[in-house]
Amino acid sequence: MGPPASGKGTHSKFITEKYKNFKYISIGELLRKSNDNNIKDKIKKGILIDDDTTFNILNDYIVNNIKNKNNLILDGFPRTYNQAKILELNNINIYIIIQFILDKENIIKRISGRKIHINSGRIYHDLYNPPIIKDLDDLTGEKLVIRNDDNIEIINKRINDYNNNEKSIISFYRKKINNNIIKLIKINTNDTIENIKKMLLYKLSNVI
Repeated sequence: MGPPASGKGTHSKFITEKYKNFKYISIGELLRKSNDNNIKDKIKKGILIDDDTTFNILNDYIVNNIKNKNNLILDGFPRTYNQAKILELNNINIYIIIQFILDKENIIKRISGRKIHINSGRIYHDLYNPPIIKDLDDLTGEKLVIRNDDNIEIINKRINDYNNNEKSIISFYRKKINNNIIKLIKINTNDTIENIKKMLLYKLSNVI
């Protein structure tokens, strides 16, 4: 979990490269690929999709596409207290929470130059993580695009939504964290990608 542009997608994929038995699922990607026009419209406006709809899309994907349903990395879910509750009611257990921390100034800087490869979800940045060839995906050569929700008004709304939900989610899991049933890893991402990766691997090596 973490605010927009804190590196959830980038570092989740990095984890799956190091730990081959882990499967990465981006809830944002699943929602953006939805054919539901109502969902598409809400994403453009920066409106959170309701919890039941989000869970149903996640659950359908897991049921239909994932054979080994252990060792899943969920990027972007749970995003609210109620979503955490829904996971527990459906016997989907969280064992590790990675909480990325990034200040607002850097969030805006990072999003300002961010571009993505639609089909894979690979994320680039004009300054911090540029593609080999400008505006083209490194692996496929296909064109990179700017996300519809990467504008300052929607960014501010997404930051506020995250800040309002972050404490309540940690609060929901607090008892399990205190009892060491869930490991909480905090990563400050106000640093270079390489330093963040080193810290992430170091902290994960102590809990996996």
